[in-house]
Amino acid sequence: MEVVEMGRTSITLACVVRKKGTEKIITQIDKIVFVLVGHDGQPKPHYQKVEFIDEAI
Repeated sequence: MEVVEMGRTSITLACVVRKKGTEKIITQIDKIVFVLVGHDGQPKPHYQKVEFIDEAI
């Protein structure tokens, strides 16, 4: 997984899944957008930094 973009309320990732032991791509997703939503259903700031996200992936 790779962080593509960090917004105030969202994090956008890209992902490539390869067959273990080879470089053959099984599937590729160019854009996965996660948005933190509060109890009121509205986007809410996530306060994450790119360094923390990269370490978690």
